[in-house]
Amino acid sequence: MAAPNSLMILTDTDVQRILGNLGRAEIEGMQASLRSALHEYSTGNQDQPCCHTNQKERMVIENSNGTTSLVIPARSSVGLSLKVVTVAAPQKPSRHSFGADESQISDPSPHGSLTLMDTDAHPFAFINADEVTAFRTALASSLLIVRRSKVKAITIFGSGKQAFWHLRLALLFHGKTIENVYIHSHHLAHSSKQFFKTFVGLDHDVKKEEGWHHTKFSMLSSDYAEHARLVKAQLRSSDIIICATPSEIPLFDETILTNPSGRIKGRLIIAVGSFKPEMIELPPALLKQAVKHHGNGRHIRKRALEGGCVLVDTTKANRQVGELIQADLGMNHIVEIGEIVMLVEQFAHEIDGSDDEEIAVDESEPHQSPDGIRKETGMSGMATAISEITNISRRGSRRGSKASHDGATTPTESEATSNTSWVSYLSLRKRRHGLNDHHEKKQSKDERDMTEWLARGNVIYKSVGLGLMDLVVGNELVKLAKDGEYGTIISDF
Repeated sequence: MAAPNSLMILTDTDVQRILGNLGRAEIEGMQASLRSALHEYSTGNQDQPCCHTNQKERMVIENSNGTTSLVIPARSSVGLSLKVVTVAAPQKPSRHSFGADESQISDPSPHGSLTLMDTDAHPFAFINADEVTAFRTALASSLLIVRRSKVKAITIFGSGKQAFWHLRLALLFHGKTIENVYIHSHHLAHSSKQFFKTFVGLDHDVKKEEGWHHTKFSMLSSDYAEHARLVKAQLRSSDIIICATPSEIPLFDETILTNPSGRIKGRLIIAVGSFKPEMIELPPALLKQAVKHHGNGRHIRKRALEGGCVLVDTTKANRQVGELIQADLGMNHIVEIGEIVMLVEQFAHEIDGSDDEEIAVDESEPHQSPDGIRKETGMSGMATAISEITNISRRGSRRGSKASHDGATTPTESEATSNTSWVSYLSLRKRRHGLNDHHEKKQSKDERDMTEWLARGNVIYKSVGLGLMDLVVGNELVKLAKDGEYGTIISDF
C-alpha cells in the first residue's frame, strides 16, 4: 500500500498487466480472501464489517441517454470502497428466435472507477474499474467452478470481459480435462472473432503449462443452417454453461435442459449478465425445475442430483433480475454462495478420484422421491440440508460472542466457521452445545451430500455482483501493484 496520505492510481493498462500475470497460486490466494468475505457477508453478525447488514444497497441511476449508472459502496475490516460505473443500454433483440443479437452478445462492458479508503475514509487507491468488474465476478464464480469434479466441455454465451475471465479461470483450473469450448454468438461479429482468436492464439507454452493446449475451440452463429441441432447437442454435452450477456430474452430453448434427456447430466450453469428486471438469460422454467418438489412415486428415468435451490451471491437479487422474478422464486428457493463456500474439502478427493460415471438419482426405485424430498418439510433433501447447516450459522451470528462462566469470551459459530474447517466447527458446537454423535454424523452426511451436489449435480448460480467483491479484489490488486511496482503514486494527496 502507498505511504500514509498518498494515493495509488491504477490505470486500465495497469490492472490488465497485473491480472494477466497472475498464476494459479495468486488466484487461489484471492479466492481465499473472497471466500472468507462472502462467508462473513452471509453468516456474520452486525459486529463483523462484511456482514450483509453493514453493506449498503447500490444506487441505480437511469440516464437520459439510455445508459445506467451504478453507485456501489462496500465496507470491510480493512476499510471502505465506492465504485461508480456506467453500463450502455443493450439494443432490443428480435423475438423470432432464441438468443440475443450480437449487440447483446457483445458485453457492453461497464466503465468507471473504484475508490479504496481506509477505515477513516482516507482514500489510498483510485482504480480503473473496467477490468475489475469482470474479474471479480468471474472470481466469485470460480469458487463453484473449482468444485466441479469433471469438466470436459464448456458452452459460453458472450464475448466480452465477463465471458473472457470466466473462461480464462475455468481453463486455469480445469484445463487438463477440458476437451471442447463452444462459443455462441448470434452473428460472427468482430468482437466474437477477437474473443475466439484470443484463446486460440495464446502462447502455446502457456497453454501447455496450464494443460489446455489440446482443447478445441469452436464458434456457432445462429446464421448456420444446423444451429438449432448444434445448440442442443453442445448444451447437453457441456459440464459448465456460462451466460455473460445483457440479454432480454432467454438465450436458449428451455426444453433442451428441462426435458428428461437433458436432465441426466449434471451441470454448473452460471448466469452473470442480467442485472435489471427486464433482463433475462436463463429460461424461467429451468429455474423452476431446479427448485421443484417432484413428489414421491415410481419413475423410469435417472437424472442428475438436484439441490432444490438456486445459488445467488446475494438474496437481494431476488427482486433485481428477470430470471428470478419471472421464475417467481421465493426466499426459500435461493441460497447465498457465502453460506456454503466454507464447506470442508474432506470429501473432495473421494469425488474427484471416482470414475467418470455420472452420479444420478435413480427414479426407478419405488417409494423414493426423485430428489430426496423430505415429507416433513416439503423441501428437497439437499435444500433441507443447506437450510439446517446455514441456519446454525445464522443463529450463532445473531447471538454474537458469549461470555463463558469465567468471564472469558468465546467466538460465535459464525466466527468459527470463517476461520476453521467445518470439522472444527462441528467439534466446537459439540463441546459448547452438547451435539450428540447421531446429530454430528447426520450433519457430516449433509455436508457430504452438498459436496457431492456441488461437484457433480445440477447447480445454477445467478450473480448480480456485490460491492464487497470490488473491495476485496481492489485491495488484492493494490498489494500486487506494490509488489510489482505497477501504478502511479501521488504523494501527500
